[in-house]
Amino acid sequence: PEYNFVAVSSTDTWSKIFFFSVSRDYFDGDNLGDPLSELDADMVSLVDTGATVPRYMTIGENGNEILVTTGSNHVVRVCVPNSNCRGDRNSIMMYGGSSPRGIALLESRNSYVVADRSLDKVFECPLSETEVYIYDCQVFAYQPTGASWDPYGITVDSKKQIVYVTDFSYNFVHVFAYDG
Repeated sequence: PEYNFVAVSSTDTWSKIFFFSVSRDYFDGDNLGDPLSELDADMVSLVDTGATVPRYMTIGENGNEILVTTGSNHVVRVCVPNSNCRGDRNSIMMYGGSSPRGIALLESRNSYVVADRSLDKVFECPLSETEVYIYDCQVFAYQPTGASWDPYGITVDSKKQIVYVTDFSYNFVHVFAYDG
């Protein structure tokens, strides 16, 4: 099934993600232009996982979950509210590292990639395991020869099997094939 939502991490709370439905009638009639608030959203807390400060997100392997990097140096899997996701799927997927930022799903490889700024690497971790230490994940990409490197954001073109990694400090976009 397809889920129509926008997930937003909150900067003024320590552990909340808000899910706004794009199928609701927020923008019809008298509501046109009114800002959305957390009262318009379904909320998920990361407290039960032990992770805090949600940062970057991507759709998870089933479409009814998201993967989230956190300021507490975790990757957390979170169920989309009101979906058929099993509650036990809310779990820490990866821990360790120093500053995980961007994250993206590599569906055909049954894995995800996560950029860690402080470690200057992009790691590939399996979706099939939980509580994986970052150094047990495979290094997917590291500083290209002759280039400055501060890996931050990640997006994927799954059809072309290309991973794009933005560079925070040096204004580059590095391009990698799925094989690194």
